[in-house]
Amino acid sequence: MKKIFLALLLIISPFSVFAFSDTNNSDFEQYINNMVAENLISWYSDGKFHPNKAVSFVESLKIAINASENFSQIQQNSENWSLPYIDFYNQNFSQNEKTFSQNEKISRDFAIYLSLKNLGVNLEHKNTADLKNFPDVKNNSIFTKYIAFAKATGISSGYDNGNFRPNNNISRGEFTKIIWKTLRENKEEILQKYNSLPI
Repeated sequence: MKKIFLALLLIISPFSVFAFSDTNNSDFEQYINNMVAENLISWYSDGKFHPNKAVSFVESLKIAINASENFSQIQQNSENWSLPYIDFYNQNFSQNEKTFSQNEKISRDFAIYLSLKNLGVNLEHKNTADLKNFPDVKNNSIFTKYIAFAKATGISSGYDNGNFRPNNNISRGEFTKIIWKTLRENKEEILQKYNSLPI
């Protein structure tokens, strides 16, 4: 009888097993629970998620690629788990404006770029002139179009003062939200918007 009750409890409340003590009432709790439920993101050895901790370069690659269709192209390496993700990034998304060492913390503009690239959104040859951007985003950056597109599609609304702060580090909670909204929740709508952009 206890086993039946436990099974029913898990069906009714599937995310209860992922109730991290440090994500309760967080703005990112539901996105974190969704990602954990699909085995797209993991937690630390202390059993906590650490949503406010900044995301490293290699960590961001793993999270974004795992959540995308590109995961099928990753050949797991038991000796060095990060190598296949870095190789895939270098072969498909690498750019020269911002480079990071494996454990270096990524910036908010790069996070947007990485999430959209993993969806198949390539804006370099698209006309985004009609899209309004954040006032603190420079026009001469490779990430400019991606940030404007993220604003137009609701991936990111920026800060309360209307700025985006592109060079700020991004937290695990923030990055999880962006990845879920881009590669899961609003995937079809984002692709429709992308395909409607003029060349």
